Amino acid sequence: MTDTEVMLATSNAKTVARCLHANQRVLATCHMGLNRSALVCALAMLRAFDVNANEAIDQIRRARGSSALGNPHFVRLIQRCDKA
Repeated sequence: MTDTEVMLATSNAKTVARCLHANQRVLATCHMGLNRSALVCALAMLRAFDVNANEAIDQIRRARGSSALGNPHFVRLIQRCDKA
């Protein structure tokens, strides 16, 4: 993932978190719904709810299946953002 893509994912996650705080419904989607949209959702969960990276990842995998967030680079990014 390029720096620009990381910046876009983070920016989208901020928008999703703001919508969640405003009790708005949000649909995050990508081609398969397993990695990029899951990344944005996990990053938004870190901001919007009292969860850590592992909890966010686990919740997404329970909802979307065990193959969600199968990209180890995305998982590391979520874990890094949790510590930031």
